Amino acid sequence: MQTEKTYSKWLVLFNVGLGTLMSTLSAGVTNTALPFIAAEFEVQLEITQWVVSAYMLVIASLLPIFGKIADVSGRKKIYSTGLLIFSIGSILCGFATSALMLILFRVIQALGSAMTMANTLAIVASVFPENERGKAMGISNTVVAVGTLAGPGIGGLLIDLFGWRSVFWFVVPFGIAAYIISFKILPELKSEKAEAEIKFDGTGALFFTLAMLLFILGVSNANEYSWNKYVIAAIILSVVFAVLFVFNEKRHASPLIDLSLFQNRMLVGGILANFFSFVGLISINFLMPFYLQEVLVLSASEMGIMLTAIPLAMGITAPFAGRISDRIQPVYIATFGLVVSLLGQLSLLGLGLYSLKADIYLRLFIVGVGRGIFQAPNNSAIMGSVAEHRFGVVGSLISLARNVASVLGIALTVAIFSNVYAAKLASREISSTLVERQIFIESFQVVMAITSILLVCGIIASLFRNKK
Repeated sequence: MQTEKTYSKWLVLFNVGLGTLMSTLSAGVTNTALPFIAAEFEVQLEITQWVVSAYMLVIASLLPIFGKIADVSGRKKIYSTGLLIFSIGSILCGFATSALMLILFRVIQALGSAMTMANTLAIVASVFPENERGKAMGISNTVVAVGTLAGPGIGGLLIDLFGWRSVFWFVVPFGIAAYIISFKILPELKSEKAEAEIKFDGTGALFFTLAMLLFILGVSNANEYSWNKYVIAAIILSVVFAVLFVFNEKRHASPLIDLSLFQNRMLVGGILANFFSFVGLISINFLMPFYLQEVLVLSASEMGIMLTAIPLAMGITAPFAGRISDRIQPVYIATFGLVVSLLGQLSLLGLGLYSLKADIYLRLFIVGVGRGIFQAPNNSAIMGSVAEHRFGVVGSLISLARNVASVLGIALTVAIFSNVYAAKLASREISSTLVERQIFIESFQVVMAITSILLVCGIIASLFRNKK
């Protein structure tokens, strides 16, 4: 019986890994295709960016909703349906005849992705006992790293051989295979306690969706529209709907998000640590390609190799960190990972006009090592601090923190970098390519310094949570 149980749970992890690989590969190949999509449909960057923005908006708005539904009606049903919807959306994206049609089909993709993302951590946490949960999540994080690592390269190859539409069709076999396998091997994973909560909080879902949509729309467009009255209005309205959401949750018999969860210091500290860590990471991911291209003037292939450092390091270290966290208090491992990430991020302050490629790769690799050590133990600690019938909601909150951190991190990075760059450029009497590159480095260093401070906040949140 033990052999059968072990075999079954590893098949479940394989299935979840297949779905995760589909999502991460899709993100990488889609980003690679954006310039070619813009060229074929003859649209500007402002329109093309919605291929990505609409996808992120839908996911962020729906994650807790699907997490709650899965806790009540069963995770297998929601997860499997999400795989199917994502696959259908991917097929449709490949047949889009206009930018608007592609954006609409990306919304369908995002609907399926939200259903799977809301349940991935919950499924792993449900089928693996506490003494193996960290190892399983470490392996899952390695799959994320592999997908992130391979996505851009595969995307470029597919576009060269078959055109940009092929990047959407490429992920469909992964989705269909994961969908079929999920019916064969996934347990139902429906809590009896959650099953009693049959009244869905529709009002709370509406308030949450409006709050997230308006907030992300406002923040993601703030820099482009110079924080005009429409941006301010969107953010203010998002706060209003957030307040209404909180009042509704306090009064509802079966709230979308049980606010008592936030009395759990392990959960709050872990999610805050996750949030701050992703703000720091997204600033590196966003600015590093520009540094490699505009300052060091590397070729596209050289840039691609350099940018493999972080996901490669994560893929190597995540399984070991997860396994160790099954034996040692995961909070200590997660906090140590954040400290390593901070050291790596601070090391980027030393980059200059003539930095060697090997030196840059090593610094980025240290960042990736820290990320790999942090992620699995942190997620394991969070999921282990709540009852199983809350796994769906809590797993979706972890994913939500990552998505919101990415949006805020990019907005913060662009705002800081743009303002510092413009001020320094205006203060120089002579402008030349060399001067502009030096100003880029100085502005880059300011962003790294500020996001490093935020990473320190994540370390504090991780270190001072309840470790029991």
